[in-house]
Amino acid sequence: MSGQVIRTKPEPYCLECGAKMVLRRPGPSHDWNAFWGCSQYPECKGSRNIGSDGSPEYPERQGLVVSR
Repeated sequence: MSGQVIRTKPEPYCLECGAKMVLRRPGPSHDWNAFWGCSQYPECKGSRNIGSDGSPEYPERQGLVVSR
């Protein structure tokens, strides 16, 4: 097993397929940073960077803001 899988509540969702994401951290001999990865990997390769507070970074939403 390479790296650790850490589950948090609530898990963020994958922007590619809608599945839950898991926080993936490198093992001691790996040269990569922790990130949020899709739980459906390798079928889905969705991933997101980790924000400064540990939560996933969401891309800016684009489009119109509609209010009632």
